[in-house]
Amino acid sequence: QMAKDLNISEQIKFLGYRRDIPKLMKISNLAVSTSRQEGLPVNIIEAMMSGLPMVVTNCRGNRDLVDNCVEIGDVEGLYKKIKNIMTGKSIESRYKVDDYKLENVLQEMEEIYNNEK
Repeated sequence: QMAKDLNISEQIKFLGYRRDIPKLMKISNLAVSTSRQEGLPVNIIEAMMSGLPMVVTNCRGNRDLVDNCVEIGDVEGLYKKIKNIMTGKSIESRYKVDDYKLENVLQEMEEIYNNEK
């Protein structure tokens, strides 16, 4: 309803539940996460693995994976970062996705369990 009220419903597509996320990532220009709170943001990990530039808010989970986060509620900052990416003026954020690759997580878990003995 908000998209209609703002007269932008022609520019926005609400896709609902999808099973073809990798295909959507390949045709996307950037990934945006405006979360206020995250645990393990799988959406960000998926976007990083597909090589998309990102704009994310500075909340736990997001800032663990991406540098240069936008403060929560900073609409102007969010807009500027998206615009910079879309116009090719963006400074790449440094991603920390390697820390969350399965083999690294499994190794860390193994070390934790071995130290518990």
